[in-house]
Amino acid sequence: MKVIETKRLILRQLTLNDVDNLLLIFEDPIAMRFYPGTKTREEAIQWIEKAQKNFAEKRQGFFACELKETGEFVGICGVLIQPQVDGQDENEVGYLFVRKQWGKGYATEAARACLDYGFHTLGFSRLVSIIDPGNTASIRVAEKNGLKKEKEVTYKGRRADLYVLNKLCL
Repeated sequence: MKVIETKRLILRQLTLNDVDNLLLIFEDPIAMRFYPGTKTREEAIQWIEKAQKNFAEKRQGFFACELKETGEFVGICGVLIQPQVDGQDENEVGYLFVRKQWGKGYATEAARACLDYGFHTLGFSRLVSIIDPGNTASIRVAEKNGLKKEKEVTYKGRRADLYVLNKLCL
């Protein structure tokens, strides 16, 4: 089911048919280098089930990103709750893309659409991205979409930078 449409992308709810698509990212150690590790097929299934539950309950979570022209899966992007980031819950715009699709602007386009979704559909006044300081590509995506580094945080035992956009800044 399509949720968001951009110039080049369709963002839709994840289904169990997306397991092999997710594994293009989750099994790639380079794509997952800023995460605790790669994921197995079973973990991908659990991840999709959690995403489906979050969307059903809160209308938020990761979406599958597909090329409008071909339907090819290129990545995931969405708005999700991250608990206890420096003492408070935050609504994060997160994204992961298939490595062969990097550098084409899809992450920036999808993240921009998810920021709009978070502000205008979900009604949030603040959205963040929690980014490893070495992840220069994700930092560029955040900055292109107007997020500014607010501070350094420790999240899930790792150092990260908190990039923030408030609705008033739009």
